[in-house]
Amino acid sequence: MDIKKISELFAIAVPPLILCSSIRSVTYYHTWNIPILDYLTPAELLFSFISPALVMMALAAAYLLFMIAFAGLVLLFAKLGLIRKGKEKSDGNEQKRENKRHESKGYQVFAWLSIVISLGCGIWVFFAGIWYEFKIVPVVIFHVFLWVVAIVTVDKLWKSESIWKSQSTEAPENRNKERASNESILLGTIVMLVSASFFYGRYQANQTLTHPSQLEIMLTDSSVIATSPNVFYLGRTANYCFLYDNSTHQVSIIPNKEIKIIRSK
Repeated sequence: MDIKKISELFAIAVPPLILCSSIRSVTYYHTWNIPILDYLTPAELLFSFISPALVMMALAAAYLLFMIAFAGLVLLFAKLGLIRKGKEKSDGNEQKRENKRHESKGYQVFAWLSIVISLGCGIWVFFAGIWYEFKIVPVVIFHVFLWVVAIVTVDKLWKSESIWKSQSTEAPENRNKERASNESILLGTIVMLVSASFFYGRYQANQTLTHPSQLEIMLTDSSVIATSPNVFYLGRTANYCFLYDNSTHQVSIIPNKEIKIIRSK
C-alpha cells in the first residue's frame, strides 16, 4: 500500500472515529449532566480517535471468532438434517429413502424445538444483559451482528443503485459493484462504531459507579480531596478534573493547574 492510499484512508477514517469518541465522552459524562465538549481542547478531539480504533480491532477479532462458531453451527445443523448437503443419489430404493426421512424427522423436530426455546430465552437474557446488567459478551456479539447486517444492507442498496447507473451510463458494472462493496464495508463499520461508542460510554459510567477509583487529590493550597462511597472520581481532561458527590448530586470541576498530585489511597 503506497503513501497516497494510506493518507486517503486516514483522511476518511479519522473524522468518523473522532465522532465516535465524542459520542462516547458525551454519553459517559451525560450521566452526571456534564457538557464535556465544553471542557475538551481541539487537540483532545483530534487524537480521540485512538480509543474507538482499538474498539474496532477488538470487534474485528470478535467477528472472526463469531464466524468460526457460525461455521460450526452450520455443520451441526447439516448433521441433524436441517440443512441438506446435496441431492441424494437415486438408487431406485424409494422405501429406504422414506425410512431415512422418517428417522431424521424426529431429530428435526427436536432441533427446531430446541432452537425456538433457546432463542426466546436467549433474546431476553441477551438484551437484559446489554441494557440492565452491563455484560461485555452480549454487547460484543450484538455489535458483531449489527456490523454484518449494516454491511449487507448498505451493500444491497449500493449495488442496486450501481446496477441502475451502469445501465444508464457507460461505467463498467463490475467496477461499480466493487466500489459499492468497499463503501458498504466503510459505512457499515461507521454504523457499528457509532452504536459501540454509545454503549461504551454507558458501560464506562456503570463501571465508575460500581467500581469507583480510590484516590486522593492534593491541591496547590495543601488541601486534600479524597474519594469515598459518596464521592466519585469521574475523569480528567487536559485542563480539568471531574468529581461527583452522590449525596448532594453536585459535580466538582477542578482546574488541573490547582492540582498538585493525584495518588491512590
